[in-house]
Amino acid sequence: MRVALVGLGAMGSRHLRVLQSCDKIQKIVTIDPTPAAKADYLTVSMALTDSSYDFAVVASPTISHEDCASRFLRSGIPVLLEKPVAGNVASAQRIALIAKETSTKVAIGHIERFNPAIRALMAELTENPLSVVLKRVSEYPDRIRDVGVALDLSIHDIDLARYITGANITQINSVLQSNKNSCEDIAMYLLRLDNGGAVSIQTSWMSPRQQRWAEVTTTSAVYEVDMLSQKTSKYTNVDDCGYGVTSLYVKREDQLTSQLDAFINYLLTGEQKELCLLADGIEALKIVEDSLNESMH
Repeated sequence: MRVALVGLGAMGSRHLRVLQSCDKIQKIVTIDPTPAAKADYLTVSMALTDSSYDFAVVASPTISHEDCASRFLRSGIPVLLEKPVAGNVASAQRIALIAKETSTKVAIGHIERFNPAIRALMAELTENPLSVVLKRVSEYPDRIRDVGVALDLSIHDIDLARYITGANITQINSVLQSNKNSCEDIAMYLLRLDNGGAVSIQTSWMSPRQQRWAEVTTTSAVYEVDMLSQKTSKYTNVDDCGYGVTSLYVKREDQLTSQLDAFINYLLTGEQKELCLLADGIEALKIVEDSLNESMH
């Protein structure tokens, strides 16, 4: 397969490594407007003029997602687009319209769906969760300039909440804080689901240490998922005095590699599996955008 990769920054470089290690990929063409990146092309238009591609990976800054993705889609080239879909819902919906008009597939890089600890959880879950608590905190990032913590971190967990529960979000309560500059660096969400469940999300760039974990409560068990150390534990009542703990089997795999394999399989067979498709990516973006708009009033 021939692949175009847009963006050779932190995330793009990771995608390049994974593409290079995939035996299904015969040719990778890189695109980045920064001369220091030493890409094959400076623009998508130049790359499209010279070659044809089986799919594209867009890992450029969020502000450029619509332009890059739209150019590929108009040429009938499927796109794996890094999250968030775009900088706002209107932009994302324009991408969706072109994808529909051209009948071209798009998936969104919500990579935590492929976290081995999350995969272990999903393989074990047999009941609808009553509640989900998600926490994702880190120190202030140097690499991000164009978005705040809600679009960078919270959107991961909003998508995970919908993915884990299989439910839609019907009510959003949020508190966003801006402590260091104009972009929010702390975001808290309390979400109500259409199946009666509830989700709590805490995200922050104001922590001296990294944490990424989930706690999922069902009628018969509580699951603790550490997405950093990739460990998943199941807690169950034994009797009135004690409880049992089971460590679930976690198959260690590279998340980006798993996502790429799933995307290629989706192109070949139409099977979604864990992939986040465009509609779900837009729904997560809409929830973040609504919270950002609410915080401004």
